[in-house]
Amino acid sequence: MRNYDYYYQYLIFYYKKEIPSLYICEALKRFYQDSVDALKNIFNKLELIVEGIACIKFADPEVKRILVEQLDRDGNGEVNENESINVFLQSGWFQGNQKIKTFREMKRFKGLHSTHNYTFRNSTIEVIEFAAGQSLPGGAFYDCAYLREIVLPADMTDLNWFGAIPALEHIDLPETLESIGADIFAYSQLEEIIIPERVSSMLGGAFRYCSKLKKLIIKTNLITTFGGNFLADCPNIEDFVLYTETPPTLGWGSFDRTNSAMKIYVPDDSVLAYQAANGWKNRANYIYPLSSYEES
Repeated sequence: MRNYDYYYQYLIFYYKKEIPSLYICEALKRFYQDSVDALKNIFNKLELIVEGIACIKFADPEVKRILVEQLDRDGNGEVNENESINVFLQSGWFQGNQKIKTFREMKRFKGLHSTHNYTFRNSTIEVIEFAAGQSLPGGAFYDCAYLREIVLPADMTDLNWFGAIPALEHIDLPETLESIGADIFAYSQLEEIIIPERVSSMLGGAFRYCSKLKKLIIKTNLITTFGGNFLADCPNIEDFVLYTETPPTLGWGSFDRTNSAMKIYVPDDSVLAYQAANGWKNRANYIYPLSSYEES
């Protein structure tokens, strides 16, 4: 491991109006912005002057290897900020890769896009983070059995990147979301999830076989139909909270083998309509006004 003196051998200190300045000399042609930010936090009285080009610091060596191989135009062994703009992600870069684990730095790639389906399919990716303006086609994470956390683009409208990912533990859905594909959360480890207000379409099997799911909150008033097996085989769900005023039509098997004592909370003025609607009336004794719901 390189010692403290190695990392600071190129640092030259100047004084300006009694405030020390830190100058990184010409010998260092590149730097990691997050490392610079860390220095600022440690030496918070320094005026930090940095020369060179900002590069992206990758936590996963396999991700770095692939992206340096594909994007390093200046040959410095890094991916700099200029090289990370408007990247067209090819299908062969990550698909089937059995070494990658984390790719939070994805959010640093401005304008990243692809037209290739299954860009990460059958890879060992575990954690990945996107930013607004990035897009991938459908099926991007199919068969990603180890994917446990994903941060979606903040401006995403259609969620069709994956289906039946058994390791998924955490996901926040953007407020811009409008549609959710089939089997999107099936078999996952999610315990709670909130569907945003703009969602108007949710295909079949969205939450089937979610054995750890305890709470589902649907804030949209736009859904008219839940696809088949919508909430089937969810034995541990306790609360199903809907802001939908008109009872959605239930597809076949929507509540099959799901906790028979699951409490369903609906808008106060819609309680009687839900208790009388096909598919819902079988659980009439467990349908309550939304005003009685208490968040835990």
